[in-house]
Amino acid sequence: MLRLRKGGPLLLSLLLLLTLACLKVEEKEEPIPLWAEDFESTPLGEVPGDFQVVAGGYGSVSVVSDPSNPNNKVLLLDDTSLEGRVEATFEFPLEVTRTLTVEFRVLFDREEPYAWNNCHCCAYTGMEFRSGNSRIVGVMGDETGTRVSIANWDREKLMDTQLGQWEKVKVVFTYSDGGSTTIQYYVNGVLAFTEDKSAANKVDNIRLVTSNTRTCRVYVDDLRLFID
Repeated sequence: MLRLRKGGPLLLSLLLLLTLACLKVEEKEEPIPLWAEDFESTPLGEVPGDFQVVAGGYGSVSVVSDPSNPNNKVLLLDDTSLEGRVEATFEFPLEVTRTLTVEFRVLFDREEPYAWNNCHCCAYTGMEFRSGNSRIVGVMGDETGTRVSIANWDREKLMDTQLGQWEKVKVVFTYSDGGSTTIQYYVNGVLAFTEDKSAANKVDNIRLVTSNTRTCRVYVDDLRLFID
């Protein structure tokens, strides 16, 4: 029979605590965004002061109630014209050095089918990542007939979706010393597409925009910006 020496239980307790401490997996802390906007502090019908809005009589940009949750506030770009577009631009507060990550939720919707065979109703409606006034890449809705998807600005499909359905998108820009940029698109936590851009300028602003030849509504929420 194994007999413990005097003080054995205390020693075993200490060994057990040390073992548990070694086995404990530290919880990864949630990174703190450099900038975040959930639109909750902005009154309904208004626009956060960080955004520069251009509507031109073609529609409107404003904070509204979430169509799927009336207790949540979101930003709506409501394009009601086939002749122009509406947009809201946000400029980054700091220069990007190595990595830029942008997270947001997006929902595409419309009231009536697009006038010309329901073709690409929400195409080129979404979020552009730009350097100055030049678009580098973007994330948009793309609708053809009964197919609706989230795509990059070259209309390469990232993931199927539905009108009226929220999707969580993350775009990661990684800049190399040689001037090239690797861009990774995640939808609902899944890496959907990767592309490389050579000699691309660093992103310094984002523009939420609608098409200038189509009517569509795009809702955005929980916009977060991380810079490394």
